[in-house]
Amino acid sequence: MGGDPVKMGFKGNRIWLIAGLIGLVVIIGIILAANQPPSTSKTTAGQATVTINGEIGVGTVRVTNMNTGASINLTAVDLPFRFNCTKGDTIQAVASTVQDYAFNSWFFDNLGTFDHHNPLLLKVNGNLYMTARCQIYIVPTPTLTETPTLEP
Repeated sequence: MGGDPVKMGFKGNRIWLIAGLIGLVVIIGIILAANQPPSTSKTTAGQATVTINGEIGVGTVRVTNMNTGASINLTAVDLPFRFNCTKGDTIQAVASTVQDYAFNSWFFDNLGTFDHHNPLLLKVNGNLYMTARCQIYIVPTPTLTETPTLEP
């Protein structure tokens, strides 16, 4: 039990430990980069970016490019969703709601509101940001107009 310190055997192995850590960081970086979705926000001349969003109550949105026939079904968790199309293309957007909600309108940041247009057909002339809006649907409770009489 003398005063000699216990020596660890890392002196010659440090380089391998550091190399292993660097390799692990590189592998994690490659995995993270491979799991990134492709970017659709870059447009070229003649293209437009369309972003579709939905407020509370939206269940699904189906978007179809009427020129190409390409179509996608989106759920609320997919929104907002961004895609590119050719300027001049006509797209159709159809929103459906979850229980207890009703479709109200499509809202465009640069065009205003289009009430009750569902499905909506529009010609894309530039970048669009559109939102499906819903309202809660309340079923009226029937009321009695007279008090029933109970007979013995």
